[in-house]
Amino acid sequence: MAIKTARFLVVSILTLGALPMDSMASTDHFNTPGSAEVILSQKAKVQQKEPGDTLTIADPTIFPYGGKYYLIGTSGDHSVSRGFKAFASKDLLHWHRVTMPNQPNYLVLDSAQSFGNKGFWAPQLLLPPGTGKNKAAPKKVLMAYTANEQIAIAASINGIKGPFTQKTQNTDSQTSKTGNGFTKLFTDGFKHIDPFIFTDPVTGKHYIYYVKLDKGNNIYVSELKLDHEGSILVQKGTERPCIHATAHWENTAGSSWPVTEGPTVLYHNGYYYLFYSANDFRNVDYAVGYATSKSPVGPWVKSTDSPLISRSLTGLNGTGHGDVFQDKNGQFYYVFHAHNGPQSVGPRKTFLIGFAFTQNINAGQPDKIQMDFSSVHPLLVTKEKQWEK
Repeated sequence: MAIKTARFLVVSILTLGALPMDSMASTDHFNTPGSAEVILSQKAKVQQKEPGDTLTIADPTIFPYGGKYYLIGTSGDHSVSRGFKAFASKDLLHWHRVTMPNQPNYLVLDSAQSFGNKGFWAPQLLLPPGTGKNKAAPKKVLMAYTANEQIAIAASINGIKGPFTQKTQNTDSQTSKTGNGFTKLFTDGFKHIDPFIFTDPVTGKHYIYYVKLDKGNNIYVSELKLDHEGSILVQKGTERPCIHATAHWENTAGSSWPVTEGPTVLYHNGYYYLFYSANDFRNVDYAVGYATSKSPVGPWVKSTDSPLISRSLTGLNGTGHGDVFQDKNGQFYYVFHAHNGPQSVGPRKTFLIGFAFTQNINAGQPDKIQMDFSSVHPLLVTKEKQWEK
């Protein structure tokens, strides 16, 4: 199955209503894919000397907020049935868990206060529309997430630290109540996972990309109605198909239930880029590809350069389902998970890779994406906040 999240800018306009920032990073230092395994091995040896263990968060997303980076995702322990942990960092390498006084096991979203009681997957953090990018970090933050194989929305009025809760019941026909009064987003009879909310920098319209389970894991998009209070409703009759598995690399096992999942969308130089993962996450060939379109609702043209991130390119099994963001210098990154090791899937480990856009030699075609395989490295979790000082 799957699991997902967001950022903003030219990349994924996580700050709903913020202006896109389209930066171009140099690719002169990029190494060829053939050297990836050696480079990764060298980095791993160096990082074994660092304090801390590799972070084990799957379907990760990194959200720049208040001068720090925050990471959430699908937990690799029992808390996956209770909600979401959060981690903070200033250097994108060393991460410490976000806690509250006398609450070392604190969850920023807890099932007692929001929809769901199992399978908390693929969260996305975002700011309400109209929140200015240049203002101080706003206190109100939204979270789109998966639980019980359905999508829900929660809000925090205390920034990323939360707690994220559902305090009011939405009685619109597009939502439905669970036994505890909390709500899910879709009521069409299907299961839905992996939400990604995107604001089109061209039109200002809001969209949600998601995976609908219907004869496979397939990616769809629907238009949203949002307001500055954080209310989110799906516009009826706007659902459009985006991606389903057709290429060999997307279904190497020849499964009767093909999987494409974990959508992330960004806008760059006149085109929309949809990153997605394919194959079952337990498959060693789980990998990341992308498609482009001149419209946020498609039609989407799959890149012949896919997969962008894979076992053969990184030396890691099961690479995929992550998110895009830019650091304070405008450098693009994709955060993703990989299998725990050659013989085991979980708990899945968290990795980071840099990338840039390069000009397409074919006139009139979208820029290409160039991954920097020399930058691939695991993220380290530390118990102390020494790296935050």
